[in-house]
Amino acid sequence: VGKHAVKKNITSKLGDDKYLFNGRILDVKEPEEPSAIRWHDLNESGRDRRRQQIFTILTTLAAIVVISLIVRAVNDYDVRLSAFVIAIFNTAFPMFAKLLTSAEAHRSESDKQKSLYFKVALFRWVNTAVVITIITPFTYSLQKDQGLIQQIYALFFAEIVTNTGLQLLDIGGHIARHYSAPRAKNQWSMNLCMQGGSFDLSERYTNMTKFLLLAVWYNAIFPSALLLCSLCYMINYFVDRFSLMRTWQRVPHLGPRISQFSREYFFSAALVAMALLSSYYWSGFPFDSLCEADENNSNITNANPFAGDWIIGIKGTDNTTLESVSSSDPAFVYCRQDF
Repeated sequence: VGKHAVKKNITSKLGDDKYLFNGRILDVKEPEEPSAIRWHDLNESGRDRRRQQIFTILTTLAAIVVISLIVRAVNDYDVRLSAFVIAIFNTAFPMFAKLLTSAEAHRSESDKQKSLYFKVALFRWVNTAVVITIITPFTYSLQKDQGLIQQIYALFFAEIVTNTGLQLLDIGGHIARHYSAPRAKNQWSMNLCMQGGSFDLSERYTNMTKFLLLAVWYNAIFPSALLLCSLCYMINYFVDRFSLMRTWQRVPHLGPRISQFSREYFFSAALVAMALLSSYYWSGFPFDSLCEADENNSNITNANPFAGDWIIGIKGTDNTTLESVSSSDPAFVYCRQDF
């Protein structure tokens, strides 16, 4: 039974009246695991929790703006370098988001993970897909060196190299096991050094969703992004399985709430983004900001005013070419296609 039926008490949605309690549909949920309850946060009022979350969300938005400006500055210098900068920020921001989320009061680890998921997902989606769309000039979309396709390919490559490479290196875990553990003063301290690195399920979900969002965001002009996305998923599967079995420590049992939250909100947003961006890219192709002249957008109604022979020079070279335009050829005028 859906949430709407429970709220409005639509009893016809039930197959049998024996499931009613005093004529009403009960909203029954699976309880949290005992290890997932945050007992010390249960006394926090709802107002204080909302105030804390508003502050951390505003801080996240400010971080997105600042890092977007940094990415834009680097992108103007070199497209490939900006891809690695984006990948490095995608790897580093979850640590900052964990500090923000630790300042919030949550009744369970699932609620904390959902809050962390929202912050990291918002940052990674904007930093990975949205920013390069905004900072790339419209007419550069299909250029060979500075265009979107080159940036998308560089982003996938940078994400695979940086994120996966750092995860396999496990620098913090090696330092704890091989440097800190032998110097521990007692057995308990040494055992703590051997427990492995921590990980958050919400961070792993956002790591996967950013690849899918990047693929569906640009699939209209770069269909190969779907193939690169599947390659990233395959690599991440084996790397995460290795880390889960060998290097990561155990975490509290969280249940299916993070997966439900991701399925209900992310995949819906990804489908909407794919539909909107695909229609935008198809309408703007070939990204030259030119429209055929007609009575609606120009004063050109009859013969082509550019008819004749033209000597065209190629910018930056001494090469020239002769082009002939007849009066029957269509004329084009500038039109703004960029949103």
